[in-house]
Amino acid sequence: MKQPKGNKEAELQEKKKELINKGEENLSTPPSAEYLEKLQQDAIQAMKNLDATEGEKVIRQGLQAWPELIDQELQKFKAGIA
Repeated sequence: MKQPKGNKEAELQEKKKELINKGEENLSTPPSAEYLEKLQQDAIQAMKNLDATEGEKVIRQGLQAWPELIDQELQKFKAGIA
């Protein structure tokens, strides 16, 4: 059974906060491969539940501490959904 859209959006917002908090804990070191993979998975889930723009937002917000990685991860995301 599908959740109402409002619940999914709230759940995604909470995931975004968790990812951002994890990123802020490790500002001096690059994110792990596991973190990047989880970020991609969360972005795909956001796209499925809402739309591709929300998936991109998950990646942008999850990589705020590492802005140099945003374009690379967005390209991976877009390639994965093409």
